[in-house]
Amino acid sequence: MPESKPIFDVEKLSTDDLLHYGSKRHHYIPEFFTKGFCNEDGRVYCYDKQEDVIIKQPKAPRAIFYGHDRNTIDFGEHGKSSFLEDYAYSKTDNYFSKQVRYFRNTAVDEIKFDVLNTTELLIFAVCLYWRSPANDDKIEQIINDIDFHELPPNLRALADSPIFPKIKRFGLLPFTLEQIAKFGHKKTIMAQVRSFSNPLVLLGDNPSIFRAEPSRFADLGDQDFIFPISSSRVFISSEESISFIKESLLTYNVQTIRQAHKYVVAADLDVLKVVVGLYRDFKERGQDAWFQERVFQTKDP
Repeated sequence: MPESKPIFDVEKLSTDDLLHYGSKRHHYIPEFFTKGFCNEDGRVYCYDKQEDVIIKQPKAPRAIFYGHDRNTIDFGEHGKSSFLEDYAYSKTDNYFSKQVRYFRNTAVDEIKFDVLNTTELLIFAVCLYWRSPANDDKIEQIINDIDFHELPPNLRALADSPIFPKIKRFGLLPFTLEQIAKFGHKKTIMAQVRSFSNPLVLLGDNPSIFRAEPSRFADLGDQDFIFPISSSRVFISSEESISFIKESLLTYNVQTIRQAHKYVVAADLDVLKVVVGLYRDFKERGQDAWFQERVFQTKDP
């Protein structure tokens, strides 16, 4: 993995700069990314997994995949700041959006799967992994298990600070990339994009699907994974070729619901209804765990 360069420098921000930021609605799936899964009216149909209901009215990207004050830091008597959302994550999203647009808009047979393109898309996927509410408990577990002396100096210095619970989510991104570079053992990567003529791909709040559940930082780079690019495209990173046909997409979409924390969206309401119905059926029979491995079949049935 190429050495990553800082996208921004928080140390250049003064206290007044930090307190300048005060947004409330913090998206763990960026609005620009959700827009790739909208219908012609610029909205998405939404399934609320926790309530087990498809919401009647479609939503705009701004109205989904967010938490109030999720990244707001309380500096006590000095006030509160949402600089993590409005500065750090905003700059991160703006930086990686160009690669997302490239994989979305370039004709599949013209896509160049060079090291920079694929690596930056992986980094963006890792960033969304740590931002997802579905993985908040994993962050706590991993933090409790690691030696704080292994953390980057900027995180280690904040370990006992009351602001650490919020800032660690962002700080774990560079640490994860470092661990992938040091301890990753994937020898070859086959990158591919599969495209469909209709808007069949679902987007969940925990979008990357791995062959097996990551149990260490390096797994986020080692594991075969599938990442949704738009409502009609997915990106696949694997050690061997994966036959991702239309039937594979159905299992992928069900797995998207299985691992979501709360929300899953689609451009097509009928597609969403079919997938939700299949998820409910298999879950009722206790067979829904079958889908994760099935997504990564290597041969056509």
